Amino acid sequence: MNACNIDRFLARKRRANPYYSAREGLRMVSVSRGDIRVRVAGAGPHTVVFVCDMPALIEHYDDLFTLLEPRYRVVCIELPGMGFSVPGPAFRFTLVEQASVVEEVLRALGAQACTLVFPCVNGYLALLLAQNAPALVSRVVVLQTPSWEQEQRWARRIDFRDRGWLATPVVGQLLVAVSRRAMARRWFTKASSGSSDAAVFSARAAAGFDAGCSWALASLTQAYFSGPAPVFAPIAQPSLTIWGARDRTHQMTDEQSVLQYFRDAESVTFPDAGHSPELKQPALFVEHLVRLIEQR
Repeated sequence: MNACNIDRFLARKRRANPYYSAREGLRMVSVSRGDIRVRVAGAGPHTVVFVCDMPALIEHYDDLFTLLEPRYRVVCIELPGMGFSVPGPAFRFTLVEQASVVEEVLRALGAQACTLVFPCVNGYLALLLAQNAPALVSRVVVLQTPSWEQEQRWARRIDFRDRGWLATPVVGQLLVAVSRRAMARRWFTKASSGSSDAAVFSARAAAGFDAGCSWALASLTQAYFSGPAPVFAPIAQPSLTIWGARDRTHQMTDEQSVLQYFRDAESVTFPDAGHSPELKQPALFVEHLVRLIEQR
């Protein structure tokens, strides 16, 4: 049995309401591999693109939209099977497919020369896009993204303390399907930098689950980490790597290991942020982002 069929089925059959939060600029964009939920706001000459790190949804990026849309065009994307984006019938959640989806969405929106701001495992999508579609990508920001080898070790550690349940086909999909709310609460508690952040982030995720969103975490884990390691050419675009020092899930990770993938990258650590430094400290993040865009 192809276990990702479970996540594809759940994402297509849930009675989801992708417009439940009524954010300005919410829309669904149909591409070859699915129907993708995005938010677009602002009309500046430069486009900044975020990809959600589920269980964070588009709604978690409200503060960043407020800070950035007076200056830039801002795009936020939920990947297939994540949030309210629905994967196509043949989608297999691989790294290459995910990068292709993001590229199709950006081309459908008429974006070009974008700054990509991609967190955690999605940082590798930014690397693929930067090397395969350089005209589409002018700058790269990755957050909480180490080397691929370090990420594999991290993925094993957080998989129910090395038990490997998420990585087990069918078992992982069913586990997330029945316990996604509790898993999201535990994740935000462990990965955020304070109880108040965890409560706010968890409440926003819970509202999404109430409205029917999906979380294909097991299918993504199995697709990303069961095959051969991807090969990344050194990224030529000006880049920034950001790390939240208070992320307890990454205490054993070498945060500098990702620099091997860049020719020209600045590395910054936010001492008071957890796994999502851009969401925890949006104003500080925007300072670094604007400097990357305007001065390089």
